[in-house]
Amino acid sequence: MNGSSISDAMRRPAVRIVFAVHVALATILSFVPLFDALGFERAFAAGLLSTITSPIVATSLLRRARERGGDDPGRVFFHALLMNLVMLVPTVVAGVLVEALAQPCDTEEGLTFVILVAGGNAIVGTALGIVGGALTFRRGLPGLAISTCLAIFLGAALARLYAEPQIFVYSAPFGFWPGSIYDEELSVDRRLIGFRAYSTLLALTIVTIGRAFIDRTTLFTTLRAPRWTTVLGGLALALLTARAHSAGPNLGFDLDRAAIVEALAHVEETEHFHIHIDPTVTSTQARYIREDHELRYAQLERFFDGAPEGKITSFVYRDQGQKAALMGAGRTQVARPWAKEIHIDGFVFPHRVLKHELAHVFASRIASGMFRVPATSGIFVNIGIVEGIAVAADWRVDELTVHGWTRAMQELELLPDLRRSLDVAGFWSTSSSRAYTATGSFVRYLVETHGMDRFAVLYRENDFELAYERSLDALVTEWEAFVGGLPLSRDDLLIAEHRFRRPSIFQKVCAHRAANLAASGYGKLESGNLVGGIADLEELMVYTSGSTRPLIAISVALMRRDRFDEAEAYARRALDLEGTTQKASAFATETMGAIAWHRGDKAGARAAFDEVRRLHLSTPSDRLQISRLAALERPSDVQDVLRDYLTGALSPTATLVRLGDLARRHPEDGLIAYLYARALENADLYVEGLAALDSPLTLPGEAMTLERGLTRGRLLYHSGRPAEAEGAFVSVRSATADPGIRETARDWIERARFAATGDLPTPE
Repeated sequence: MNGSSISDAMRRPAVRIVFAVHVALATILSFVPLFDALGFERAFAAGLLSTITSPIVATSLLRRARERGGDDPGRVFFHALLMNLVMLVPTVVAGVLVEALAQPCDTEEGLTFVILVAGGNAIVGTALGIVGGALTFRRGLPGLAISTCLAIFLGAALARLYAEPQIFVYSAPFGFWPGSIYDEELSVDRRLIGFRAYSTLLALTIVTIGRAFIDRTTLFTTLRAPRWTTVLGGLALALLTARAHSAGPNLGFDLDRAAIVEALAHVEETEHFHIHIDPTVTSTQARYIREDHELRYAQLERFFDGAPEGKITSFVYRDQGQKAALMGAGRTQVARPWAKEIHIDGFVFPHRVLKHELAHVFASRIASGMFRVPATSGIFVNIGIVEGIAVAADWRVDELTVHGWTRAMQELELLPDLRRSLDVAGFWSTSSSRAYTATGSFVRYLVETHGMDRFAVLYRENDFELAYERSLDALVTEWEAFVGGLPLSRDDLLIAEHRFRRPSIFQKVCAHRAANLAASGYGKLESGNLVGGIADLEELMVYTSGSTRPLIAISVALMRRDRFDEAEAYARRALDLEGTTQKASAFATETMGAIAWHRGDKAGARAAFDEVRRLHLSTPSDRLQISRLAALERPSDVQDVLRDYLTGALSPTATLVRLGDLARRHPEDGLIAYLYARALENADLYVEGLAALDSPLTLPGEAMTLERGLTRGRLLYHSGRPAEAEGAFVSVRSATADPGIRETARDWIERARFAATGDLPTPE
């Protein structure tokens, strides 16, 4: 198809309208964050439009060929396909211009996404347009047939999303959706390439078989005297298409529940759960996973005043990579309330998000509709209320309570306005940390103030007026006044600033490129590829100019190779970085201290660690700085070992050997005994850890003493002595007013009581 043919095709009114619509979309996307650059989101939006417009262009050009006395249907298909690819030029040009004026991301990969996602949709849509347009001469029926076909494909994709655990979508005419919006790492991979090879073969099969039955003069379908050579060619293509589709499970674009069950072959049955676990799990880990599930079940049953009927299915993946490959969510943990199942990764104990995900399933018992969540018209989900109740039920304390973090956001003027945020657009436009925290605080306030019964009405009907006999505005105003009355210290404000000034994915510069570089760069540093890691992280700084983390990671990697001058230069860059938070700058100061210590500059190290300690970045940071300052007072032979351990320069094996040797040579040193006990705990040597810890110890500072108590309680629990563990945690909780430590101790008290008796203690 030459330039004059394109010009001729553009004279068709339908083609001109389609081109104008594509230009309009390309222009609009240029002003929509995340969709503005040339990347997946722009390709996805242009692809959805192409799904609709490609058949229109194809049928229009088929009519033009018919008006001119006929043509080879195959030739018309390729002419129409070229025109449909031309329709994608405006979105490519607009994306390139946006990046040229703002910040270039990854033009090559962005163009590849346009070709594979939007271009792939155009191929399938063009095939449907040619075959559908040739079905009948009756006006309107070809469009109806094509629309019906697209509706079937869309219905199949949606039905699969509802019935199967996978949250990614691979649909021949509608393209590819990767899964969770929070998983920012996204690049063209073999799954997408394999899928597009299959969908292209499917399109060619449709056109080839259709061509065998289309009259070249009238360009309508006829059953008389088909071209048998073309039929045979179509059948051969059909076999190739079937073969490509059968490779879908191996390539990863056609997975279902059976694939996950097969991969997570270790099955644990408990009173309330079917648990599928990756078979690399050890017997001890499997026991802890069972215990963790049943404890969280009991806690949530108490919070919700009831439990869902029947058993809950839990899928526990080995790691984020396995979960992303099998069901589409890497960094995101997933609950499917209507199916009473959750998907989490990692064998850690206690699991950090297990209770949160189970809360979604528990909340489903008070909901209605096909998704068992609050929604308008059954499909427009009020995600703020959905996530809010999970945060409220989990109520994890990390330095501050959720209410405390919310109070800090209010003081920093970062608190989302829930009058606008309790809808889909408002929730996603806010960074996840702020959105989850604010809605969790609000929902917890509603439950504590007005009771679970009223909240159940809200969750079922998605109507604040019906549930509380007052407007959302009035409830939010009441809650804001409650939050505003909570105490807030300078230290709380400092750690909150660092936590909440992160933008949402829609506000980040080249979010996917940055995430890909981060994963690659940090991975290379960890594997020992210093040159490659530095190159990736230096490029990452272009997109995250206010972040000290890449510079500090490079500095630490250089320090561990005794390249102290270079390490200090990177730490200095991090320290001098503009637009960062005070906490991020403190991390750079901490790194400077570690470098000074390794160089033998004890005074410089002491000054840096003391400065960080005075800032009170967090309770764990306080303990680390106190340990470092105390270690600086030890003799040189002791200090060398403690320095390597406290700056992360020792492997786990070397840690056990060298700290164990110190503990035997200095049995009177409480710091050494404590650090050795922690190392033994990390190595799952619990009885040995207790032996190291259960001697008279003097530790520097209250934070260290409290952590010793928590460590002793955990070691007792893991050693099979839950009753004694409960007593240890009770002692810690009664010895402090710190909300984070008190909540941590309270949770372990409940865990120990549950392990000993099968019941939870009476709430305070």
